[in-house]
Parts: sequence; C-alpha cells; structure tokens
Amino acid sequence: MGTYVPALDPARQVETAGENSPRHRVRNNLPGTSDFCPLVFRTPVIEQFMALILEERAREVVTACRAISLRARRRSYCSKIQSRAM
Repeated sequence: MGTYVPALDPARQVETAGENSPRHRVRNNLPGTSDFCPLVFRTPVIEQFMALILEERAREVVTACRAISLRARRRSYCSKIQSRAM
C-alpha cells in the first residue's frame, strides 16, 4: 500500500500524531482544526520549552496541592468535631 506523507515536516514544525487520509495518502499532522490551526516552527527556544516536560511537572504540583488540601480539610473537620464536643 505504501506510506503516508506528513502534511508538516516534523523537523521544522511542531506537529500532532495526526490521522491518515487514505484518499490523499497524507498524514494530517496539523495542530488544531480547520477553523484554527497554529503553525509553530521549531526554534531553539521552543525546543528548550518542550524539553521541560511540563505535563509531568503539572501532575506533581496537582498531587502536592491535593495532599495539602486534604490535610487542611481534615484539620478543619477535626477542630469542628472537637468544638462540638466541648
């Protein structure tokens, strides 16, 4: 059957995984939709930013915030219970 040609050159621009178009033998790796499709060229600054792995860092922050929030709620609940007991 052959291979699909990417719409964007991944070496030059940021792309998505995309989906194949059998009719045109092209992999639509354009970011966004037909209404809005931002094209981002790979520059040294963009490459550095992408290397930060922000998704992983965001998970760590959210997990830490949940733990802090749970502790605060537990403290609040315990003090409420203790104040009723007095």
